[in-house]
Amino acid sequence: MKFLFRKSQLNIINKFDDFLLRISDQKKDGWRVDIKFALIAFLISIFFAFPSLWLYFQPDRAGRLLSQMIQAENPLNRDLPPISQLLGYRFLVPSLNYFLGLRGFYVVIIPILSSLVNLFLLSRIIRTRTNNNSFTLVNLVGLSLTWFIAEGTTFWGTTDSVSHLLLLIPAAYKVNPLYFIFAIPSSLFNDERSIFACAFLWLFILRRDLMSKNYLQENGSKLFNLKITKNLLFTTFSIFIGFIFWLLGRYIIYSGLVAPAPDISIVTNQIPNFWQFIGEYWPPQILNYLSSFKWFFFFPFFLIPVIIKKSSNSLMKIYGFNFKKYFGINLLIFIFYSSIVMINGDVWRSMSFAYFFILESVLILYILNKKFISVLNYWITSLMLVTPVCFFGVNLTPQISFPLPLVLLRTYFGFMENYMIFLKKLLIFVPS
Repeated sequence: MKFLFRKSQLNIINKFDDFLLRISDQKKDGWRVDIKFALIAFLISIFFAFPSLWLYFQPDRAGRLLSQMIQAENPLNRDLPPISQLLGYRFLVPSLNYFLGLRGFYVVIIPILSSLVNLFLLSRIIRTRTNNNSFTLVNLVGLSLTWFIAEGTTFWGTTDSVSHLLLLIPAAYKVNPLYFIFAIPSSLFNDERSIFACAFLWLFILRRDLMSKNYLQENGSKLFNLKITKNLLFTTFSIFIGFIFWLLGRYIIYSGLVAPAPDISIVTNQIPNFWQFIGEYWPPQILNYLSSFKWFFFFPFFLIPVIIKKSSNSLMKIYGFNFKKYFGINLLIFIFYSSIVMINGDVWRSMSFAYFFILESVLILYILNKKFISVLNYWITSLMLVTPVCFFGVNLTPQISFPLPLVLLRTYFGFMENYMIFLKKLLIFVPS
């Protein structure tokens, strides 16, 4: 790993640290620092990965965005294309659009703003746990170019960023456990894959509470030899109640008591056809899996050998927490989730719901090897900046979200419409 540490690289890092000292304060008004960092990362994200306006402005090419517009007029509307029928169970954002009067292209406001707020929350999470502003901003810029963030600003037909927002709030702030009774069904009525993000969130809160040493006073309750806080017990109960409310709501929708039940057979039919599908399309599926976080997968990749070398006893002695067992549980859930989402054509979006696993890998590696990850962080973010935000079609065609200047030239001036044949063909496949 010594090859990472070179004088030229360290000089760039030192200059960047000097820049950060001028725009932020390490101790005072942390929320202002987080706002600055979020805005910087957000602007970088939309500059390098802008929505394909020349496609979205064509009603017949708007895809699921058109369905979002229809739902904004009536969240109970079932007159949707077969591929969009699943949105009947995802009525949270359409309902917000309906009551707020957001129609037409204004339906993209909530997901875009959610991505910005998500960057603010991520900045607070990373900054408060590392106490390192330069590390926080560099990591935040890299995260802003993953589908976890860019999907909310670039892929206008989806609203995943709203689910991410609801679950990032209790990770960034200590909230009343009653919050989860509202947040869990809300996030699930926006996208069902949030249930796995919730599982990672529960582990995230577990580590936060255990490392704060705010244990139960009387003898200390134990679960798998881990002391459990009162806050975690109430949080777990609230999450369970929220999950029950979601199941009840799903039953009401499925029974057709309020509106005709959505026909989601196009989705459920994927299950028995999985092996045929994966056998034929496994190359783009693997690429799409990797495109969700791209180079950020190197954080858990490098963490695994670091954590294997350390014994549980030494970790408990030094840090007062068994990172080995904790990360092992996270990794098992991550592997299980990775295996079941391969059936989805949009596996790149599905994997974005594993963001807590990536985030925890970053934070744990920072604790265990601060010097190494500080330089690795620059490398990964640099690679994120030079790698397009994209996923792949079934024919392995990259579907790229292009930088803002290119999008504006293509949309309003027809740039590359009659020239540069290769790029002209490539632009046809940009996300729509």
